[in-house]
Amino acid sequence: MTATPQTFLKFLAGAAIAAAVLFLVWYFSSIVVYILVSAVLAVMGRPLVKRLAALHVRQWKVPRALAALVTLLVIWTVAAVLCSLFVPLVFNKINQLADVDFGMVINSIGEPVARAQHNLQELFALPESSFSLSEELTAMLRRLVDLDSLNDFFSSVLGMIFSSVIAVFSISFITFFFLKEDDLFYRMVTAIFPERYRLNITRALDSVTLLLGRYFTGILAESLLLMFAVSLAMMAFGMAAADAFFIGLVMGVMNVVPYAG
Repeated sequence: MTATPQTFLKFLAGAAIAAAVLFLVWYFSSIVVYILVSAVLAVMGRPLVKRLAALHVRQWKVPRALAALVTLLVIWTVAAVLCSLFVPLVFNKINQLADVDFGMVINSIGEPVARAQHNLQELFALPESSFSLSEELTAMLRRLVDLDSLNDFFSSVLGMIFSSVIAVFSISFITFFFLKEDDLFYRMVTAIFPERYRLNITRALDSVTLLLGRYFTGILAESLLLMFAVSLAMMAFGMAAADAFFIGLVMGVMNVVPYAG
């Protein structure tokens, strides 16, 4: 295609618009994140909204606004129940790790550690007095699980949680309107593009919404099933319920990450 001044100007205008959009997305990144999270929650809650909005009580039909509000309350109730169940387990395990006597742990596996130290000394020709594998392992474990560092870490996490209260309210507000107005997110996205592209953008959004809904539903169901299966298996082998559910929680969360689970 022959380059003309008109095509060059169109290219410059398009590049300028794209740069401006990217700059606005970066500058208002927190708001963009709120909108994206709200869109995902709306995708997950949309089937429930449709079911509730289709209900009839005699001549009275459930308003979509009420259906959206109930769905939003269900989403946050599920999140709150999961947090109330598993957050205490996590903090309990952290406190237990902080109280572990790692010297005693290393001594309990003294024979294989001594054998490993002997092999390392022979392999690298190390004098016996200059290297102690058990002491090195104990020091490393104490550095990894240090009470002060754990307290600092969780203090920062708690501070972040308290500072993100505004994010919860913002996401709730946006999610409610996304659930109430089924095509609100579509209109927001398509408003950015020229009229001739809106049909293709709408089709792409339909496909993405369908795939995301199936993906999140599937991954949530899979993680919950794995969590309960692992927890019940650990309890069947005699593990305490709190420890079994903690291991199940870790496995369920890690299952979201490919290969790590």
